[in-house]
Amino acid sequence: MVIPVPPADEQRAIAAFLDHETVRIDGLIEKNRLLIERLAEYRTALITRAVTAGLDPSSHLKPSGVEWLGEIPEHWEVSSAKHQYDIKLGKMLQSEPTEDLDVETPYLKALHVQWDGLRISDSTTMWASPGDAQHFSVVQGDLLVCEGGEGGRCCFVPPGIEDHIIQNSLHRVRPREANSIRYLRYLLYGISKSDWLTALSDKATIAHFTREKFASLAIPLPSCEEQHAIAEYLDRETDRIDALTSKAEAAIERLQEYRAALITAAVTGKIDVREPEQAP
Repeated sequence: MVIPVPPADEQRAIAAFLDHETVRIDGLIEKNRLLIERLAEYRTALITRAVTAGLDPSSHLKPSGVEWLGEIPEHWEVSSAKHQYDIKLGKMLQSEPTEDLDVETPYLKALHVQWDGLRISDSTTMWASPGDAQHFSVVQGDLLVCEGGEGGRCCFVPPGIEDHIIQNSLHRVRPREANSIRYLRYLLYGISKSDWLTALSDKATIAHFTREKFASLAIPLPSCEEQHAIAEYLDRETDRIDALTSKAEAAIERLQEYRAALITAAVTGKIDVREPEQAP
């Protein structure tokens, strides 16, 4: 390997310069990482507060009777998820056809569902009958909730994948009457980040947020109008927090690029660190 070899005193000057500059850059990177961590904590606290106590700080509270929930506004109710939402567990994986009408059908699984949206990186299919295709179908706006892995992790179905069905690692959730599915998504986020879903889930080798557990989950229930108001408020606030997080992430990326470029420039003689005024 051929390397540039400046005089020993210049090597020491370069090393001292880079020691000083990389410490400064690393400090800025660490501050941005700390900011991202604080923003994530604030995001979770904001969501949890809104879905369990509402938007009116002057509301009188009452005991909910639910351990994880604590106190809720006096005018709210507590209900089981199954009474407010239609919950459908997906189809068991079928690797071979069992009927003449079975066809290979693309399906969604827990790995595809992330908090920030649906990520389909592979084309997975299973055999399914026409009845299965209808029974386990998805439409835009359905909420998909993980049964296994990180139980409770969820996201909405985007347009363009109406030909997919769901595997039994996912629940498909649709609102009953005028309940807000967006409110439920924020509620599941708050519960999940507090680790209560892990405590409620069945555990073997991995935790399972079964349909029975999901259906019987006690949830705080404001009026439908208040549910929609909470969801709209959280949409605005989380967008703002996510934008700040993205800026901090971009700053880290630029600082890392600058760090690498600065080191390369110094050790290849592109800048003369013996003259402080020439340092970038």
